[in-house]
Amino acid sequence: MFVQLDGAWRYLYSQIRLRILTRTSCNYNGELCKQMIVDKMNTD
Repeated sequence: MFVQLDGAWRYLYSQIRLRILTRTSCNYNGELCKQMIVDKMNTD
């Protein structure tokens, strides 16, 4: 139960962090933003 909850929080945190990172990057380069999302999914 606790491990599952910890994993959910960790996932939620990474999603928020990813959203912040991509939001700042998307302002400069939309293609770079898409590439970052793909790389993030592949590394996780």
